[in-house]
Amino acid sequence: IPTFMVQHGRRAMRDYWLNITEPSTVCTFVWGRQDYLDALHGGWHKYRVYRVGAPWFAFRPEKQEEKGTVIFDVPHWNEDIKEAHSVWKELQKIKGIRPIAKLIQPSHQKREMYEGEQLLTYRGEPGHIQATYDLLSRASAVVTMMDGTLELMAHSLGVPVIHVKGFKHRKLEGTWQGVEDVLPAKGSVVAEMGSLEKTLRMVL
Repeated sequence: IPTFMVQHGRRAMRDYWLNITEPSTVCTFVWGRQDYLDALHGGWHKYRVYRVGAPWFAFRPEKQEEKGTVIFDVPHWNEDIKEAHSVWKELQKIKGIRPIAKLIQPSHQKREMYEGEQLLTYRGEPGHIQATYDLLSRASAVVTMMDGTLELMAHSLGVPVIHVKGFKHRKLEGTWQGVEDVLPAKGSVVAEMGSLEKTLRMVL
């Protein structure tokens, strides 16, 4: 049965390198130029890789900003990480903002470590993208620690993104994670942990 692979997240072509020799895979559809280059770097032939853009743009809602609402994109990983807890605690200290923790299940994140307002979605469920966009439509800013799709979704709505330095990829067998550094999207503001409040007030 001829099969077509469709990119599922930002820079996710790196997850597919092991499937290059899959005999039933006719070609793959990717979002952008960097994903195309990732595919070529991983061994895909240029005539089997097609740039089609990100499919979730069709879900974009109208912007309904709630002033001071700051979304923290908790890094979804195979284990909870102390760097994320540090950012969350720092956000909760800042007066005049409303921090909301955005978590993805299933994972081994401990929800009790993010006491306060949360949005929990499940990757793979139909409502995952819509719920994320609905949350972003209310946001004044997004704070993140790793490159990901939510960062690009925020930019598509004109929501400023602060990329906090300090996250380290963990080694996961059979995947690219742990191999290279985190890459903030163009347009994101990069900040050290100690300057998070100052940077946040600047973008707000």
